[in-house]
Amino acid sequence: MSIADSSKTSKHLHTLYKKSKENYECAIKAQNVDCFNVAVSRLYYSALLMLKRCLIASGDYTEQDFLKPGAGSHVFIIDSYIQNLFPKLEGSYHYIMDICYIRTLKDHRRDADYSPEIDYNASRTRKKFEECIKSATKCLRAIELIHDIKILNREEEDEKR
Repeated sequence: MSIADSSKTSKHLHTLYKKSKENYECAIKAQNVDCFNVAVSRLYYSALLMLKRCLIASGDYTEQDFLKPGAGSHVFIIDSYIQNLFPKLEGSYHYIMDICYIRTLKDHRRDADYSPEIDYNASRTRKKFEECIKSATKCLRAIELIHDIKILNREEEDEKR
């Protein structure tokens, strides 16, 4: 890889990290003003963008790999991380269970964004929203520990306990 390509990749990785953090921070702000559908969506995208960043940082993937026609890019990112990248890492295998929560988050995000039957702002779905928060936190914390990256805001986590 040339120096120019390396610099471009470094900038790309930084942008993905920044977008992941922005999505996480937006989720917390949305939650704080009772916009739970938005929070669910942003939590999912925070985790997805971080998995994509980790795949590109591995050197085995480029942005073009995620643009393959006919393939769902979200499923491709998630499956590539879990099936291809994670086995190469020196992380504990109990982390993979936490990473797999992104699949649950994906379903919740689809409901939050598109389902006419599910409204995370409704009191009857509050427990479901709390499950989303736990799933997202476990997934993002595992990514942090595996890749030595800070995503979660520790002060906000401590306040919730």
